[in-house]
Amino acid sequence: MRRVVTGLNEQGKAAVLYDGKPQSVLFTSDARVGKLKIEAVPDFVSPVPAGNACFAELWETDGLPPYNMPDPLDRSRGFTLEPPGTGFRFRYFEWGPDLDSSTMHATDTFDINYVIEGEVELLLEEEQSVTLRAGDSVIIPGILHGWRAGPAGVRMINFMQKQAPGTAPTADH
Repeated sequence: MRRVVTGLNEQGKAAVLYDGKPQSVLFTSDARVGKLKIEAVPDFVSPVPAGNACFAELWETDGLPPYNMPDPLDRSRGFTLEPPGTGFRFRYFEWGPDLDSSTMHATDTFDINYVIEGEVELLLEEEQSVTLRAGDSVIIPGILHGWRAGPAGVRMINFMQKQAPGTAPTADH
């Protein structure tokens, strides 16, 4: 996997500031409830074994507008699900076949997810679910949800924008 970051160089000209592997890659194993283990790995693992996941943090900022910086990722924090401050995070992830992350959770973020390959079931309250396949997208505005990867796993991109707690839209809004 390759990550290219552009910006302004020391002369104020548009340039490539970084070209290489993602600088923050996390591998999860044993994703069962209460057993999840997350560790930093040197490179993206693909294909991901069944029941596991791999995440590549591609960009984050702690506020808007994002500033011209060569690499805002702060690896000293370790894994954090949500972006820092009032910022956003851009992430690529791959879940192995039949990964079950059905533990319901909500974040104080506005999430945009796009399925690149495979399928995943999005679990919602009241036993609702939606199966998403390659080319599908879903918006998750801070609501309770869970996930279950399909039999071939899933590859997705995710954009998370920090939002104020309790600001998820309702059916009449």
